[in-house]
Amino acid sequence: MDAGKKSSKSHQIDIHSMTEDDILALINELEVQQSELEAQNEDLMQAKSETDNLLNKYQELYDFAPVGYVTLDEQGNIIDANLTLTGLLGIERIKLINTHFDHFIPSDTRPAFYNFFKNVIETDMCQKCQMRLIKNDDIVFYALLEGISIMDKKYPEVKHIMLSITDITDCKSIEENLLKEKDFSNILIESLPGIFCLFDFNGKMLRWNKYGENVIGYTADEISVSNPLDFIVEQDRGLVNKTIKDTFDKGYSSVESTLVTKRGEKIPFYFTGIRVMIDNVPCILSIAIDISERKKIEYELEKLRRLESIGILASGVAHDFNNLLTGILGNISLVKQYLDPEDMIFKRLSTAEKSCFEAREITSRLITFSKGGEPVKKVTRVQQLLKEAHCPLIKDTNITFEYNLPDNLYPVEIDEGQIRNVIINILTNAAEAMPEGGKIDISATNLEITEKDNLPIKEGSYVKVSIRDRGRGIQVEEISRIFDPYFSTKERGVKKGMGLGLTICHSIIRKHEGFITVESMPGAGTTFHLYLPASLKKKTETEVTGEMETIRKKRILIMDDDEIVRDITGDMLMHCGYYIESSKDGNEAIALYIKAKERGEPFDAVILDLVVPNGMGGDIAIKRLHDIDHGVKGIALSGYSKDLIMTHYMDYGFTAALSKPYNIQLLNGTLERVLGKKQD
Repeated sequence: MDAGKKSSKSHQIDIHSMTEDDILALINELEVQQSELEAQNEDLMQAKSETDNLLNKYQELYDFAPVGYVTLDEQGNIIDANLTLTGLLGIERIKLINTHFDHFIPSDTRPAFYNFFKNVIETDMCQKCQMRLIKNDDIVFYALLEGISIMDKKYPEVKHIMLSITDITDCKSIEENLLKEKDFSNILIESLPGIFCLFDFNGKMLRWNKYGENVIGYTADEISVSNPLDFIVEQDRGLVNKTIKDTFDKGYSSVESTLVTKRGEKIPFYFTGIRVMIDNVPCILSIAIDISERKKIEYELEKLRRLESIGILASGVAHDFNNLLTGILGNISLVKQYLDPEDMIFKRLSTAEKSCFEAREITSRLITFSKGGEPVKKVTRVQQLLKEAHCPLIKDTNITFEYNLPDNLYPVEIDEGQIRNVIINILTNAAEAMPEGGKIDISATNLEITEKDNLPIKEGSYVKVSIRDRGRGIQVEEISRIFDPYFSTKERGVKKGMGLGLTICHSIIRKHEGFITVESMPGAGTTFHLYLPASLKKKTETEVTGEMETIRKKRILIMDDDEIVRDITGDMLMHCGYYIESSKDGNEAIALYIKAKERGEPFDAVILDLVVPNGMGGDIAIKRLHDIDHGVKGIALSGYSKDLIMTHYMDYGFTAALSKPYNIQLLNGTLERVLGKKQD
């Protein structure tokens, strides 16, 4: 002030001493200075206006920033906050000021906030943390807090805390959903009913499930350093390697292969693979399903198809063979009628006749697993059948039996003769497996079979019969072939080793809509399991017996396409006192029947061969004859001794059935019974 006064005094002008020109010059100078001051003032006002505008823009940017901003003192009290934060917390700005920030933090989260706040004060670096915050209406949301400490401009020794607060509730929700999806994926992978694995282009195993570890028997550490091909049998590795390359090239592929475990066990699996990208690296995601049960079923089906093919061939052979045997046996039995029983020729012919019947038994076995051999069923209980079935080999041996046959076993609908043969066959094998003697266990139990059992039979109630011996057992490489025709581990001969026994057993059980399987280990014995369908029917047994009257000089019509069979059958009947006519097919037989009826000499019975190649068979002919004569008495004749018609002949219009080959006694006995019956 003093300096200003001195300056003012030093520049005092004595106006009275100035000239008019000096005064005008001074006035002009003052006007110029005034103009300059006014211009400077306008500049200052413009600068202030611009500064105010910038300040307003900054305030707007601050208030409406996408994140909330808050300034705290060193005690955590709110000094300032933007409008975004007020919106996040749901409270007016004026009410935020001087409020401690932990007011908006759940009590269980405050220790974490205090630790974060301390780190922000003590360091010059930006600190971050995630935590839950509470709005004024008690709604909780997730927030990302980023904080840094700054010096107060007026008081450098005082620190303020600047926080940015971002609402990450949606991100947190997405993160939680991803974690849930990951957990779900893990659960899904671990619950798969097969092996899951993920490996890259170099064959490095990236991921697998516990099921895979349990199946292959390797530890996680062992799997992590292995190649997928290490778990495949050597002979399949080329095929699997090609499939892997195809998957990388095409995006998808599949293959059936055999997996080998650490224990050396070989298991068939069906592998599928798809190409996926993991961190921009091509990988294969593969799932493998155990197909052991499917392979067993496929094997059973293939075996059935094989048996069916062999059966078709066997039935044709048996039919032709039985026709030949009929000619041989018929002639032998007819010649014997003219010989003295004490004659050496009679005895030789009797031996030949016996051999013919043994040959007939072989053809009967062939027919059993051919398209014929249908069982004649009746409801029965297996307990007595199992106790009474014994094979000749067991007689006078050291073999004993132990039975476990509950009284509550379901009744079954079976052909007792056929099932008895199955049991005897299995017991015969058991006896041969224990030449020094031993114990055979025979047990049975009720079972309910469902789809889960993976057996090639219908769902329902069954009686499971188990026959166990303690013999030498069956070799692993042979057990899959024991039901194949003509497969045998025994020496071949007339009495044993023909290889038909178990094949016939398999065929019989299959025709009963059941199942037969075997368990065996070398040196540990063998167990056969028979699954027989249970029956809800009541047990009924009806047998018709009676003495049949022998009738002579009756008229008989014979129909057979084989001339030898027609001739020898006619000769045997004429020897027994019958009048006969013969025909080669159904049409010719019907014509002869009509003519005989028209002239008043009807036939008393007709013998009709069921199978006539390229002609009408007996099954159709008998229907036509019933249209002509309701009282016709027909005898079904066939080389297929167990054809469905032969076992249920009355359902097809016949009075009786006669299987080839036959001798004069069987032929005459059948006719005597037929001619003694009344026809409805």
